[in-house]
Amino acid sequence: MEVDADQIRVRMGWGFRLDIPRSSVRSAARFRVRLRGTRGVHGRAGQFVVNGSADGLVELVIEPPCFLDRRLSTLFRRERVSSLTLSLADPDGFLVAVAQP
Repeated sequence: MEVDADQIRVRMGWGFRLDIPRSSVRSAARFRVRLRGTRGVHGRAGQFVVNGSADGLVELVIEPPCFLDRRLSTLFRRERVSSLTLSLADPDGFLVAVAQP
């Protein structure tokens, strides 16, 4: 996870790569729903979870949506991402960084 002045870059494993323009982030907040028994990258209907842990979860609402590259991991389809839930070691620090212009 990298946050700079223009983009948020999310990477996990070999296949998940998403660059989100900061101007497309409509909201960023702690995700209070408890995820159980899942790790990795999961997505359906534009809502993705990228987590290595069930702790430190943050949800980004993205509008306009971003798109994942066509890769083997997406079965070569262009997947839309309108909501992204991430597990972070420092979720509060991430939220501060995203909120800064």
